[in-house]
Amino acid sequence: MDKVFLKCYPVFEKEKFLEKKMADHVKSHLGVYAFILDEKKEALLLIKKARGPYTGTYDLPGGTIEPDELIEETLAREIKEETDCQLVSCQQIMTVDTRFEWDRSPENKPNTLFKHIGILYIATVQGIPSCQGDGLDSNGTCWVKIQAIQRGKVPVSPFVKKGLEKIDFMQFLK
Repeated sequence: MDKVFLKCYPVFEKEKFLEKKMADHVKSHLGVYAFILDEKKEALLLIKKARGPYTGTYDLPGGTIEPDELIEETLAREIKEETDCQLVSCQQIMTVDTRFEWDRSPENKPNTLFKHIGILYIATVQGIPSCQGDGLDSNGTCWVKIQAIQRGKVPVSPFVKKGLEKIDFMQFLK
C-alpha cells in the first residue's frame, strides 16, 4: 500500500497527511461482539450505551480485546461484565467495520473520525441477564425484538444494523 501511496504523493506529502490526520483526531478501535438471541429467536440481548460514539443507542455486548486475551476470552469476559451471563458457546460469523465522524461536542472535545472494526459472533449464554448498568459504559441490558430493529423503531449501533442485514440467522439456529 505504501508503494501506491508514494507513487501518487511525495514522501513529505505523506508525512504532512499523517500529521493532519493526527491533528484531526482520528481514532481506530477493534473489538469482539456477540449476537445473543432469546429462546424464541425473536429478540437480541443488547446493551444501552452510556458513553462513547454510540451513546443512547443499543449495541451488542462486547468490547476491547486486552493484550493478554484471546478473542473468545474477551468475548466471555465482556458478556459477563455487561450482562452477568456466562458464555456457553460461540461461533464467529463475520467481521465488519464502519467509519463516521463522532460528534464529541457534548464532552467539550473536538469531533473525531472514528473507525470501528468488530469481530462478530453468535453466542449462547447461561444465566439471567442483569438489567442494571455498570455505571460506566452501559445503562443496562434488555431484550429487543429483531422486527422492531429491522423496522427502524429502535436506535441501534452500526454493527447491529450491519449484522442483521448480512446474517441469515436461520442458518445458526439449527
